[in-house]
Amino acid sequence: MDIEFKSTPEYRKKHTHFYEAISTLLKDPKAAINTNSVTKQAGFSRSSIRKDRDQWKPLLEDIEIANNFQLKQPHFVAKATAEKSKAINTNAKEYKAKYLNILSAFYDLSRIVKDQHLTIKQLESDNSKKSNTITELRQKIKATNPNSKVIPFSKDK
Repeated sequence: MDIEFKSTPEYRKKHTHFYEAISTLLKDPKAAINTNSVTKQAGFSRSSIRKDRDQWKPLLEDIEIANNFQLKQPHFVAKATAEKSKAINTNAKEYKAKYLNILSAFYDLSRIVKDQHLTIKQLESDNSKKSNTITELRQKIKATNPNSKVIPFSKDK
């Protein structure tokens, strides 16, 4: 657990209690290392380390370095992997729902097209029957009055 801190050895010696707190937190593989946890472990309040003071900048940088080191530990890698897996599963469920909606809509459309196709066939069949009937009627009219002038029904309008 050798971590290269940016602060000087004198600075670390001056603020030994905070660096001991960091090393204690590093021993716990599940501990999150941040300003709150370090100050709490050292027995100070969070407000004792203020970001606006230059004297605490090396300590804050070292806390960040320790945090990054800790995040590479197996527990945090597994935790990050589990969170990514959860997000991926959520996305997969969302895409599956969208896919099923599209599939359902496609099925509905194909059923509608099939019904329309059957309706068109029925109408064509009816049209064909009526056309045959009209042709037969015209032939009967021509056969009954071959010498007289016959006015077709379509010209009455």
